[in-house]
Amino acid sequence: MTRLALSEIAERLNLNMETFNRWIKQGRIPVRKSGNFGIFNESELNKWAAKQRISYKTTKKKEKKKENIFSSILFSAVKKGGLFENLMGDTKEEIIRSAVNLMPDFSNEFKEKLYIQIMEREKLTSTGIGKGVAIPHPRTPLNGEIAQSMIVTYFLENAMDFDSIDGKPVFVLFFILAPSIEIHLNLLSRLSFCLRDNSFIDFLEQRPDFDTFLSRIQAMERNINEKGF
Repeated sequence: MTRLALSEIAERLNLNMETFNRWIKQGRIPVRKSGNFGIFNESELNKWAAKQRISYKTTKKKEKKKENIFSSILFSAVKKGGLFENLMGDTKEEIIRSAVNLMPDFSNEFKEKLYIQIMEREKLTSTGIGKGVAIPHPRTPLNGEIAQSMIVTYFLENAMDFDSIDGKPVFVLFFILAPSIEIHLNLLSRLSFCLRDNSFIDFLEQRPDFDTFLSRIQAMERNINEKGF
Protein backbone atom coordinates (compact mmCIF):
# COMPACT_ATOMS: atom_id res chain seq x y z
CA MET A 1 0.00 0.00 0.00
CA THR A 2 1.11 3.54 -0.79
CA ARG A 3 0.53 6.51 1.51
CA LEU A 4 0.73 10.03 0.11
CA ALA A 5 -0.64 13.47 0.91
CA LEU A 6 -4.09 13.93 -0.65
CA SER A 7 -2.86 16.99 -2.53
CA GLU A 8 -0.06 14.96 -4.14
CA ILE A 9 -2.43 12.20 -5.27
CA ALA A 10 -4.79 14.78 -6.77
CA GLU A 11 -1.87 16.41 -8.54
CA ARG A 12 -0.76 13.08 -10.03
CA LEU A 13 -4.28 12.54 -11.36
CA ASN A 14 -4.53 16.15 -12.55
CA LEU A 15 -7.72 16.62 -10.51
CA ASN A 16 -8.72 19.66 -8.46
CA MET A 17 -9.08 19.01 -4.73
CA GLU A 18 -12.83 19.61 -4.69
CA THR A 19 -13.46 16.90 -7.30
CA PHE A 20 -10.90 14.55 -5.76
CA ASN A 21 -12.38 14.82 -2.24
CA ARG A 22 -15.92 14.41 -3.59
CA TRP A 23 -14.97 11.23 -5.45
CA ILE A 24 -13.35 9.77 -2.33
CA LYS A 25 -16.48 10.54 -0.30
CA GLN A 26 -18.67 8.95 -2.98
CA GLY A 27 -16.43 5.88 -3.18
CA ARG A 28 -15.74 6.47 -6.87
CA ILE A 29 -11.97 6.29 -6.56
CA PRO A 30 -9.84 3.53 -4.93
CA VAL A 31 -8.26 5.80 -2.32
CA ARG A 32 -8.90 5.58 1.44
CA LYS A 33 -8.67 8.87 3.29
CA SER A 34 -6.70 9.05 6.54
CA GLY A 35 -6.49 12.62 7.82
CA ASN A 36 -4.60 14.65 5.22
CA PHE A 37 -3.24 11.50 3.60
CA GLY A 38 -4.58 8.94 1.15
CA ILE A 39 -3.84 5.22 1.26
CA PHE A 40 -4.10 3.23 -1.97
CA ASN A 41 -2.77 0.38 -4.08
CA GLU A 42 -0.53 1.84 -6.79
CA SER A 43 -1.47 -0.75 -9.42
CA GLU A 44 -5.18 -0.53 -8.62
CA LEU A 45 -5.24 3.26 -8.85
CA ASN A 46 -3.28 3.14 -12.11
CA LYS A 47 -5.79 0.72 -13.64
CA TRP A 48 -8.70 2.84 -12.39
CA ALA A 49 -7.17 5.96 -13.95
CA ALA A 50 -6.74 4.16 -17.29
CA LYS A 51 -10.41 3.14 -17.31
CA GLN A 52 -11.41 6.73 -16.57
CA ARG A 53 -9.04 7.94 -19.29
CA ILE A 54 -7.16 9.93 -16.69
CA SER A 55 -3.39 10.23 -16.82
CA TYR A 56 -1.77 9.04 -13.60
CA LYS A 57 1.77 10.31 -13.14
CA THR A 58 4.10 8.10 -11.12
CA THR A 59 7.48 9.06 -9.68
CA LYS A 60 8.54 5.73 -8.26
CA LYS A 61 12.10 6.63 -7.27
CA LYS A 62 11.05 9.66 -5.29
CA GLU A 63 8.08 7.80 -3.83
CA LYS A 64 10.28 4.97 -2.62
CA LYS A 65 12.61 7.41 -0.96
CA LYS A 66 9.69 9.15 0.74
CA GLU A 67 8.26 5.86 2.01
CA ASN A 68 11.66 4.90 3.42
CA ILE A 69 11.82 8.20 5.29
CA PHE A 70 8.37 7.83 6.81
CA SER A 71 8.83 4.13 7.63
CA SER A 72 10.97 4.99 10.67
CA ILE A 73 10.03 8.62 11.24
CA LEU A 74 8.53 8.00 14.70
CA PHE A 75 11.50 5.96 15.93
CA SER A 76 13.96 8.56 14.60
CA ALA A 77 12.08 11.47 16.20
CA VAL A 78 11.81 9.73 19.58
CA LYS A 79 15.49 8.76 19.49
CA LYS A 80 16.50 12.32 18.56
CA GLY A 81 14.40 13.87 21.32
CA GLY A 82 15.50 11.60 24.15
CA LEU A 83 13.77 10.64 27.39
CA PHE A 84 13.84 12.53 30.69
CA GLU A 85 12.69 11.19 34.05
CA ASN A 86 11.24 12.81 37.17
CA LEU A 87 10.23 16.10 35.56
CA MET A 88 9.23 18.48 38.34
CA GLY A 89 6.69 21.28 38.57
CA ASP A 90 3.59 22.25 40.54
CA THR A 91 1.60 23.74 37.66
CA LYS A 92 1.20 23.09 33.96
CA GLU A 93 3.22 26.23 33.23
CA GLU A 94 6.08 25.10 35.47
CA ILE A 95 6.07 21.62 33.96
CA ILE A 96 6.24 22.96 30.39
CA ARG A 97 8.92 25.50 31.34
CA SER A 98 11.06 22.78 32.93
CA ALA A 99 10.56 20.49 29.95
CA VAL A 100 11.61 23.13 27.44
CA ASN A 101 14.67 24.07 29.50
CA LEU A 102 15.83 20.44 29.42
CA MET A 103 15.65 20.16 25.63
CA PRO A 104 19.10 19.65 24.12
CA ASP A 105 20.87 21.68 21.43
CA PHE A 106 18.65 24.78 21.64
CA SER A 107 19.69 28.30 22.55
CA ASN A 108 18.04 30.08 25.48
CA GLU A 109 16.47 32.51 23.03
CA PHE A 110 14.91 29.69 21.03
CA LYS A 111 13.70 27.94 24.20
CA GLU A 112 11.92 31.08 25.34
CA LYS A 113 10.21 31.43 21.96
CA LEU A 114 9.27 27.75 22.00
CA TYR A 115 7.82 27.99 25.52
CA ILE A 116 5.61 30.91 24.48
CA GLN A 117 4.39 29.07 21.37
CA ILE A 118 3.58 25.90 23.32
CA MET A 119 1.70 27.84 25.98
CA GLU A 120 -0.28 29.69 23.30
CA ARG A 121 -1.34 26.31 21.91
CA GLU A 122 -2.17 25.05 25.41
CA LYS A 123 -4.45 28.04 26.06
CA LEU A 124 -6.59 27.12 23.05
CA THR A 125 -7.32 23.65 24.45
CA SER A 126 -5.39 21.22 26.59
CA THR A 127 -3.11 18.75 24.83
CA GLY A 128 -3.93 16.22 27.52
CA ILE A 129 -5.43 13.46 25.38
CA GLY A 130 -6.42 11.12 28.22
CA LYS A 131 -4.99 7.95 29.77
CA GLY A 132 -2.44 10.05 31.64
CA VAL A 133 -0.80 11.34 28.44
CA ALA A 134 -0.28 14.84 27.03
CA ILE A 135 1.23 15.84 23.67
CA PRO A 136 2.33 19.50 23.90
CA HIS A 137 3.43 21.19 20.67
CA PRO A 138 3.68 24.67 19.12
CA ARG A 139 0.62 26.08 17.33
CA THR A 140 2.53 26.05 14.04
CA PRO A 141 5.46 23.91 12.81
CA LEU A 142 8.99 25.23 13.31
CA ASN A 143 9.65 25.95 9.65
CA GLY A 144 13.34 26.67 9.12
CA GLU A 145 14.03 26.69 12.86
CA ILE A 146 14.89 23.03 13.36
CA ALA A 147 16.62 20.76 10.87
CA GLN A 148 15.24 17.47 12.17
CA SER A 149 11.94 16.56 13.80
CA MET A 150 11.95 15.20 17.34
CA ILE A 151 9.64 13.92 20.03
CA VAL A 152 10.98 14.64 23.50
CA THR A 153 9.55 12.31 26.16
CA TYR A 154 9.20 13.16 29.85
CA PHE A 155 8.01 11.12 32.81
CA LEU A 156 6.70 13.42 35.54
CA GLU A 157 7.91 12.98 39.11
CA ASN A 158 4.29 13.25 40.22
CA ALA A 159 1.23 12.91 37.99
CA MET A 160 -0.65 16.21 37.80
CA ASP A 161 -3.84 17.76 36.49
CA PHE A 162 -3.44 18.84 32.87
CA ASP A 163 -7.08 19.64 32.04
CA SER A 164 -7.17 16.36 30.11
CA ILE A 165 -10.32 15.30 28.30
CA ASP A 166 -10.88 12.38 30.69
CA GLY A 167 -9.80 14.28 33.80
CA LYS A 168 -7.03 11.77 34.52
CA PRO A 169 -3.75 13.24 35.86
CA VAL A 170 -0.90 13.23 33.35
CA PHE A 171 2.21 11.18 34.07
CA VAL A 172 3.97 11.32 30.67
CA LEU A 173 4.50 14.08 28.09
CA PHE A 174 5.44 13.78 24.43
CA PHE A 175 6.62 17.10 22.97
CA ILE A 176 6.34 17.05 19.15
CA LEU A 177 8.67 19.44 17.33
CA ALA A 178 8.49 19.26 13.53
CA PRO A 179 9.77 21.40 10.62
CA SER A 180 6.56 21.09 8.55
CA ILE A 181 2.84 20.43 8.85
CA GLU A 182 3.12 17.18 6.89
CA ILE A 183 5.78 15.78 9.19
CA HIS A 184 3.91 16.96 12.29
CA LEU A 185 0.71 15.21 11.18
CA ASN A 186 2.60 12.04 10.31
CA LEU A 187 4.29 11.94 13.70
CA LEU A 188 1.04 12.70 15.51
CA SER A 189 -0.77 9.97 13.58
CA ARG A 190 1.87 7.35 14.37
CA LEU A 191 2.19 8.33 18.02
CA SER A 192 -1.62 8.29 18.39
CA PHE A 193 -1.67 4.77 16.93
CA CYS A 194 0.67 3.64 19.71
CA LEU A 195 -1.29 5.44 22.43
CA ARG A 196 -4.57 3.81 21.42
CA ASP A 197 -3.02 0.50 22.50
CA ASN A 198 -3.76 0.06 26.21
CA SER A 199 -0.85 -2.36 26.57
CA PHE A 200 1.46 0.46 25.45
CA ILE A 201 -0.04 2.73 28.13
CA ASP A 202 0.61 -0.01 30.70
CA PHE A 203 4.18 -0.21 29.38
CA LEU A 204 4.62 3.56 29.84
CA GLU A 205 3.29 3.40 33.38
CA GLN A 206 6.24 1.13 34.20
CA ARG A 207 8.53 4.05 33.25
CA PRO A 208 10.92 2.01 31.06
CA ASP A 209 14.52 3.01 30.45
CA PHE A 210 15.35 4.69 27.15
CA ASP A 211 16.69 1.62 25.33
CA THR A 212 13.63 -0.46 26.25
CA PHE A 213 11.36 2.41 25.26
CA LEU A 214 13.06 2.77 21.88
CA SER A 215 12.78 -0.96 21.21
CA ARG A 216 9.03 -0.86 21.89
CA ILE A 217 8.56 2.18 19.62
CA GLN A 218 10.51 0.47 16.85
CA ALA A 219 8.38 -2.68 17.13
CA MET A 220 5.14 -0.72 17.08
CA GLU A 221 6.25 1.31 14.09
CA ARG A 222 6.90 -1.90 12.18
CA ASN A 223 3.31 -2.84 12.96
CA ILE A 224 2.15 0.56 11.68
CA ASN A 225 4.02 0.05 8.42
CA GLU A 226 2.60 -3.43 7.98
CA LYS A 227 -0.93 -2.06 8.38
CA GLY A 228 -0.21 0.59 5.74
CA PHE A 229 -0.68 3.67 7.94
